[in-house]
Amino acid sequence: MTPQPTSKSKTGAKQFDEMYEKLQNANIDLRTLWVQVTSPRDWSSSSGTNVEFLNSIFGRALEHGLTIGIYTNEEEWNEITDSATTKNVKLWYWSARGCGAVNESPPNFDDFQPFASWTSPSVKQFAKFENICGVMVNRNIYSTSLAAAIATASEEKCEPIIVGGVGLGGAVIVGKPEIIP
Repeated sequence: MTPQPTSKSKTGAKQFDEMYEKLQNANIDLRTLWVQVTSPRDWSSSSGTNVEFLNSIFGRALEHGLTIGIYTNEEEWNEITDSATTKNVKLWYWSARGCGAVNESPPNFDDFQPFASWTSPSVKQFAKFENICGVMVNRNIYSTSLAAAIATASEEKCEPIIVGGVGLGGAVIVGKPEIIP
């Protein structure tokens, strides 16, 4: 979810509700909500306002039983939230030196440095805006066991599409997700 944190008409919870309803109407079953916390210029200059906004999204997502994750990096997180810590929230961090294949970072987690309360990531974006076979993509790696990867292998079915299960490792984070200023 790429929120609009400075919206004058929609709270974080309202933005979540609209997104969730559209996914449900499209028969897409969401398991994990990833909230993009990047581009500090798009956020309030008040870290308290930003934390409150994010917690409103988390609260609504929790009502639907979703696992919560944040997509960010240390520098942007610290600027947007004033280095707030998290509780029961997964991390998807980005680490690319720029756009295109020449600016990839290694496709592993060796460059991860703990920040906020995250001691390990779930996902890493190691390349962005890369042209692969004529399609612009971002490239990511997931921290998952082989068993979890096999369990999420696609099969042809006529059932709802399920998104947000990769990287859970078969376990769901228990407890209220929140950001603590």
